[in-house]
Amino acid sequence: MPTGWSCWNGNITVAESWCNGYPQVCPSQTCRTPLSPVRPTKDTPNASNATFELLDKLLGEMHSMFPDAMVHMGADEITLACWQSVQSVRDWMHKNKVDSNTALTDFLLQAHELIRARGRTPVVWNEGWEATGSRLGKDVVVQVWTAGEEETVSVTMKKVVQGGYQAVLAHKGTWYLSSMTTVWEDAWRTDPCADLTVAECKFVQGGGAAI
Repeated sequence: MPTGWSCWNGNITVAESWCNGYPQVCPSQTCRTPLSPVRPTKDTPNASNATFELLDKLLGEMHSMFPDAMVHMGADEITLACWQSVQSVRDWMHKNKVDSNTALTDFLLQAHELIRARGRTPVVWNEGWEATGSRLGKDVVVQVWTAGEEETVSVTMKKVVQGGYQAVLAHKGTWYLSSMTTVWEDAWRTDPCADLTVAECKFVQGGGAAI
């Protein structure tokens, strides 16, 4: 695992527990994740900015406590059903002429700007890279743990680095400590640069176990 990481345990796209202390950042009290994407825009200048104000405050606290160069923003296992069903979020998306997928991209990019403002580098899971596409900044590090449909993890790693992104492997099949089927021999044999060229491997920062 590369040094200088500050891993964020509160994934912003599955942060349901945040609703208990900060209900204003959730779509509703019955449909609570992902955090609400609502924020002021040119089309909705009076919209609440509660989500990003809380994120900014939290990042400020982390900045003062951890000297790490990177902040992991999560963005895995994304489900947008709440955004599509909660009327206040639907109204905001309609007024801004965006669908839920575009709202997710905008949400992640806005969060990344908060990280950059503090001189840190954003990190996302590969689902965040897939969701944002070409709009994802090239400074963002992509942590690959799973694969797209009909792909292997090594194929996803290859696509990430070919896109010009730094990558870190957290292979779900061999490097997840919560797995009851992984044996140490498989973990030992897992190579973050498997199936990559020498030039592509230069984009790989390393790998790390997850749980």
